[in-house]
Amino acid sequence: MRPRATIVWIAVLCFVSHLCGCTTDSPPSTATEQTPAESPLSDKLYPASLFQSNMILQRDVPIPIWGSGDPNTQFTLAFDDEKHTVSIKPDGTWTKTLNARPAGGSHTLRLIGKQTVELNNIAMGDLWLCSGQSNMSWYLSRAQNGREEITKADFPLIRHLNIKHHPTEKPSPFLKSTQWQRATDGQMSDWSAVAYFFAKEIHTQTGVPIGLIHASWGGSTAQAWSPASLLQDPKLEYHLQKKDAYFRKLNQTKAIETFYKDIETWKEAVGEGVNHTDVGIASLASDWMKPEWDDSDWQRTNVPTSIENLAGNIDGAVWFRRTFPWKKDRNDSEALLSLGSIDDFDRVWINGSLVGSTDARTRNARRKKRTYPIPSEILVEGNNHIAIRVFDQLGPGGFTGTPASLFVRGSAESPKIPLAGEWKWSVEKTLPQKPKNPANALRLVGTTLYNGMIHPLRDTPFKGVIWYQGESNVEQAEEYHFLFSKLIQSWRETFQAPELPFYYVQVADFGADEPKPSDPKQARLRDAQRQTLMVPNTGMVVTIDIGNPRDIHPRNKKDVGQRLARHALHNEYGKKQVTSGPRYRGFVVNNNQMIVSFDSVGSGLVLTDGSLESQSFAVAGADKQFYWATATVKDASLIISSPNVENPVALRYGWRNSPNATLFNQDGLPASPFRTDEW
Repeated sequence: MRPRATIVWIAVLCFVSHLCGCTTDSPPSTATEQTPAESPLSDKLYPASLFQSNMILQRDVPIPIWGSGDPNTQFTLAFDDEKHTVSIKPDGTWTKTLNARPAGGSHTLRLIGKQTVELNNIAMGDLWLCSGQSNMSWYLSRAQNGREEITKADFPLIRHLNIKHHPTEKPSPFLKSTQWQRATDGQMSDWSAVAYFFAKEIHTQTGVPIGLIHASWGGSTAQAWSPASLLQDPKLEYHLQKKDAYFRKLNQTKAIETFYKDIETWKEAVGEGVNHTDVGIASLASDWMKPEWDDSDWQRTNVPTSIENLAGNIDGAVWFRRTFPWKKDRNDSEALLSLGSIDDFDRVWINGSLVGSTDARTRNARRKKRTYPIPSEILVEGNNHIAIRVFDQLGPGGFTGTPASLFVRGSAESPKIPLAGEWKWSVEKTLPQKPKNPANALRLVGTTLYNGMIHPLRDTPFKGVIWYQGESNVEQAEEYHFLFSKLIQSWRETFQAPELPFYYVQVADFGADEPKPSDPKQARLRDAQRQTLMVPNTGMVVTIDIGNPRDIHPRNKKDVGQRLARHALHNEYGKKQVTSGPRYRGFVVNNNQMIVSFDSVGSGLVLTDGSLESQSFAVAGADKQFYWATATVKDASLIISSPNVENPVALRYGWRNSPNATLFNQDGLPASPFRTDEW
């Protein structure tokens, strides 16, 4: 067998063992020290991957440490001046609990056997577990003002550890992680933005070192983060049945092993880079940008369009050509070409002259709006020729802007010449498709992420949990309150902390709405999250005022993190904070008006727009037909009515995909969407 193939199969075996949870990276909680005193010193010593230099450990509680080494040997565990002799069990695992310490310090942990493992610059502080899906995963470098934050941050006592994606069929002791990093020296690009802003707010107000253990996965479901014991409930056991069926399919088809062989073949074809590299225009297409090139046999399509719509599921280079009319104007020193956004890269010629390009050196290239200046001397009176080479390196590709974003224009006062419509196109070259990892779908499957990313942390003391998830459970909105409430309870059982604080983010506004009152699933999901506040020691952040109806990943993560921090500062750090916007309490009906009362009004209610046109409030009579309503503030209550409902019996606020947030308290915190009915 070739050396390369040997490496591949080793990787396969390692992956499969991790997938099944069959590893001994860390011991069970019940580990004991039974090895005889005459056991030899251990030659190999490994702390679990959680324990590294620059880590933060939870202050004021006993400190469990664990790892692996040579079976039936001993070593000395030293934490500053505290020393213990530790025996390694026959299965190669060990554990030891150290004395509690207060916040602060720069501590050193040593594992002393035949060789010494030394971990330095350890601080005691508060550990927060940060979990959920893509809005928790969202990089600080991609958040609003994130790069500026990275440049100026100097908080050596805020530290972050990324837990790698590791779905497993059964609970695993194995934890995959990156390195602990400090909020200094620009080492924060791939930090969770929400978690960072949360930690920064707490640390700057208290001075307590804050450690962030970040375990999330974009697109993941709540059931994937749930233990099997939770999903055995009759209401949820179908999730376990789906999981068992999925793993049977994986095992029967040997999908994982096949993927690893296929990915090696793909790498040999495209090089060792993660994605395809554009090696340049092939010789056959060297003249395709010239106006005189004969494209009579090219196919036709309407642009904007995706490459997949034209040529199927391919990666590679596709050309587009057409002409557009131009009338010379002596006031036009140059013209402007707009092409909207293009996935991934492009080069553009007009009349055979290159006028613009976007390549892999451009940050977020596929989202960048293409606007290229055209020197006036390139354009001619009459028809002008444009040629565009689109290179798609991975996944979907092509023109992703709107028809209105494709145009040529002279001066700012000149009319736009539309470029949307019919173009000719031809494929220059196709590249092999990157194989899809079947393990990626495991982020949707019950228990898999709990097993591989939460269960291995079970002996870790935490100050609390912050959570941002829900978008992937919109289709199960009716069960989410039950599932999420049980998830919180089950995590508290995992960490043996019955009152562990659990603060979460309600999903933001996203998507289009009907002009009339409707009942979207996203509104029901938000309400399920609101109802979960009945679980003790929880808090919810409302974000319908800081989202983006056109982007499920709103870039404003600072306000989200700071609102989460309000709960922690108030409840865990003794800082007086208003933690919530107005929370619906109840209503009475008087003269066809609903008088609605609230908790958490702070210094008073603020209603930015109570008109019918705001479409924020809707009421219904006994016929269950909702109509838009008006609202006014009276003391700490709202007076709500609709000209179409004489005898209102039900009220809904913000019951839309992208509601208009109009109700706040004077501290600037928005009210959660709510309903009074159970229809």
